[in-house]
Amino acid sequence: MLDTNMDKARKTSTTFDLDRNIGLILSDLARLMRVAFDRRIKGLDLTRTQWFLLAHLYRVDGLTQTELADILELEKATVGKTIDRLEESGWVFRKSDPADRRVNRICLTDKFMPYIDELQENSNDLISEAFCHLSEREFDQLVDNLSLARANLLEQSR
Repeated sequence: MLDTNMDKARKTSTTFDLDRNIGLILSDLARLMRVAFDRRIKGLDLTRTQWFLLAHLYRVDGLTQTELADILELEKATVGKTIDRLEESGWVFRKSDPADRRVNRICLTDKFMPYIDELQENSNDLISEAFCHLSEREFDQLVDNLSLARANLLEQSR
């Protein structure tokens, strides 16, 4: 691997400044954004895990409980209980996988669809507030760079 300027800068730094640690900053930012988003959608009567699960099903409907557990980084039993509660409330339903009857696919019901615009609006408002100090160009660059970093890590994990 080539030694980049960033690698050289990290090696020559003698102090460990937690306020400048990108991993801690990203983790804290993600936590703060989740908490702020929770406050915004409180009226929907959903927990963070529930709305996160629903959001992933909106991206790819029909995921399995195991796939959702992997995505959410939770135990399958925890995800199963979350699915049970969402099913009882009419947000999702289970359907048998045609290729393997032992597997259930988790699908959104029509109940979720009217909330898409509200969730998207809340999400956009939160992002605008968090990154109001950036120009549109700077924000696009940030998103591009974070997407590349994610792609790098995904590639290394294969």
